Amino acid sequence: VVVKRQVKAGRERDYEAWLERLLKEASTLPGYLGTTVTRPPTGSREYTSVFRFDTVEHLETFERSELRRRALLEVTD
Repeated sequence: VVVKRQVKAGRERDYEAWLERLLKEASTLPGYLGTTVTRPPTGSREYTSVFRFDTVEHLETFERSELRRRALLEVTD
């Protein structure tokens, strides 16, 4: 799954710390294969993350997980 997120100016470090926590927790999920994060080029604040799972079922489990729900609540404040 590809996630693009526009980060508020001055909150880049907070976002990166949040993302690091999310990736650490996600790495324990069944079928998690890894994540590629593309940081924004100069002049932009849009991060792109590609989460990979071995099956659609494992991806759907992540999408319905308490981990994801909690993480989204944290990042949208």
